[in-house]
Amino acid sequence: FHKLCAGAALMAALQVGFQAMLLASPWFPSPGDTQQPKTQHFLWICYSTADQQAAIKPKEPLAIEELSEVKELPRKVDKLEDEMKDVKKLLNEVIRRLGDGQGVGGAPVRTPPS
Repeated sequence: FHKLCAGAALMAALQVGFQAMLLASPWFPSPGDTQQPKTQHFLWICYSTADQQAAIKPKEPLAIEELSEVKELPRKVDKLEDEMKDVKKLLNEVIRRLGDGQGVGGAPVRTPPS
């Protein structure tokens, strides 16, 4: 069992070492390397401001149909407000009739026997 574990550990160490050798790049010189790269390299890990602004802006302009719907919105809100006023009037009338004992639709309010 110990020989198998030692073999597996050796194989893993060889794979890690091989992959580390593949990572050698002029962008990332090793600590013992005295040769400087010819040009400086910069690795950007985050977005620049221009990229962030582009991400915020909408990709497509609003369609004409959507603009016409937006223009109709105030008219639709006014219509909805008028309908709400009508419902409020009806509810107030129902409340008044119930309070007067007339009932809804002219029928008298029946009180249950006690």
